[in-house]
Amino acid sequence: MHIQVSRLKFVLLICSLLTIPVALFAQGTPHTVGPMTVTIPAGWTEKTALPGERVRFFSPDSTTQRYFFLAFSSPQTTQDDVYTRHVTITENLSGLLAPGAKPESGLLGKFVWTRMAIQRPIPGFKPEIIILYSSKVGSLYVSMDVDANKEDLVAKNLPAVEDMLRAAIFKSVPKAGAPPVSSAPPGYPPTSGARANNPQPHSFPPYPMQPLDSVPSADANFAAQAQMPTGPASLSQYLFAVPPGWAAQRHTGTVAVVSQPSSTGEQCVIEMWPMRPASSNLIQDAISGFQQAFTGWEARNQSSDGMPVQSLLIRGASGAGWDYVIIKQGVGRNGPYETMVGSVMAAKLNNTVAIVSTLSKVPLVSSCLGELISDAWPKFFYGLGFRSWVPVDQSAAMKRALAGTWTAATSMASDQFTFSPNGRYGGASGAQNYNLLANGMVQTTTQAFFGDGAYSLQGNRIAFTPDDRGRPPSTGLLRVEQESKDGGRTWTPVLYLLRISIVDGKEYEVRYTKTG
Repeated sequence: MHIQVSRLKFVLLICSLLTIPVALFAQGTPHTVGPMTVTIPAGWTEKTALPGERVRFFSPDSTTQRYFFLAFSSPQTTQDDVYTRHVTITENLSGLLAPGAKPESGLLGKFVWTRMAIQRPIPGFKPEIIILYSSKVGSLYVSMDVDANKEDLVAKNLPAVEDMLRAAIFKSVPKAGAPPVSSAPPGYPPTSGARANNPQPHSFPPYPMQPLDSVPSADANFAAQAQMPTGPASLSQYLFAVPPGWAAQRHTGTVAVVSQPSSTGEQCVIEMWPMRPASSNLIQDAISGFQQAFTGWEARNQSSDGMPVQSLLIRGASGAGWDYVIIKQGVGRNGPYETMVGSVMAAKLNNTVAIVSTLSKVPLVSSCLGELISDAWPKFFYGLGFRSWVPVDQSAAMKRALAGTWTAATSMASDQFTFSPNGRYGGASGAQNYNLLANGMVQTTTQAFFGDGAYSLQGNRIAFTPDDRGRPPSTGLLRVEQESKDGGRTWTPVLYLLRISIVDGKEYEVRYTKTG
């Protein structure tokens, strides 16, 4: 019965996906630019382009004084990735930024976007809003921009533009100079050599460049840190513990730890790459690392059975003082191969960046880097260090990040902590048990637990000392992160706390979100 329901959900999902583009095309006008076809919203007007001028479509409410239009540029052949090309264009426009304006960037479907308020150096012209959208198919860079001079027109018309871009259709074209795509099944786990010897087109839209302004940064405390090496020699800088049951391996140019094959044939991989010079933005370093680690893979947003696979952008600061950014993305090989989840963590060590990648099945079924069965990442992360990196006390910054109320809740249990910057905490948790009685009634029993006391931090370790002397002190491991599911547009504070259960003596990591 479960299989039948799952198949029904899958069929309904596919049917719904198939009907979306049809409905859009029925309501608008298809417009093709190189390998990209979009459906212009109904009622929009195309302005005849002069020779050399871009094709433009104006919204129905545009006038000569108030306008909102789309402008399409001709596709361009380039060896640059879409991120590099996009940044080059936005940097060329940066000289026109209106006073006090700050660009915003994000991810929409297969497009990376940047929104800017510009002031043209022409008397009488008021600030305008420009949003550049960039994508790349093979060797062809395609772009479109929104131009408007009124905020209310942007608020009214931008949702239709975003729907149009989400439903964009791309025709596959080969990359310039790329070898033919191999139809042979990929090896698993994919070692560095396998990735290097089986290049295939991939289309990972980059994440926006945004500063880690709301995450405690330790850069100022480490001016005296030793300069880290880069290149192959830097692999000896990684200090890590091999998870129980896993094995360390030396690949071509990397060091990895690989899990034992599970009953489903899964082998998870955690791989450390040569360190490299840091750029001015850690998200950009993570993007570059992801492209290197997953060359030959394509981006996927659903699992092999049609369920959504969420892309995540994560940022945080370790207890040892290094900032990090993590990109998580569904990946797969061309063809009917299973959807996997790949991730890359870029850790900033002064002027050097360390790159760590992971590969596993999707979280709900993975036996080694999953959410339900087992996850080796937390302990690996807490044990990760770098030979030339000297940790500095981060307890003050961590207390500021911890301040507030954090809640974890399921249908069966709940847990809550409130931390104050002065080292005090308050906690409450509860659990419900359900028992079927002889008369068919269900008996519900609720248990509640409360606690208050003091806490202290050292690195990623937290120690709890309850005020009630009848309750023993306890310790745990923690990390405070921010997660974004929309490419960096919005962020959610998240607390992960790893502790030993007083019930069965096993380690459990609980995910809390900030509720106050």
